Amino acid sequence: MFDLLFNLTEWLKGTFLLEWAAQMQETGFSLFMVENFWNVPVAQVIHILSIAAAFGATLMLVLRVTGQQETGGYYDYLARYQLGQFNASY
Repeated sequence: MFDLLFNLTEWLKGTFLLEWAAQMQETGFSLFMVENFWNVPVAQVIHILSIAAAFGATLMLVLRVTGQQETGGYYDYLARYQLGQFNASY
């Protein structure tokens, strides 16, 4: 396992990523993130909430496509009312 990690590290040293990381380290945004303490936790919270929103949207899409989403609820009633398909017996 250690040989694999060592070889991976040696391979990465030969790519453009090392130079790109050094350039990114000198940008104003990088300095802004390092100098202020609360920037990193705030960025992490935004990142985690974004991932949760993406997974939630994917779940809702999969449920709708597979037909497992509950229908006939309040939002369906509201959509029918807005479209003029309102039935008093509903």
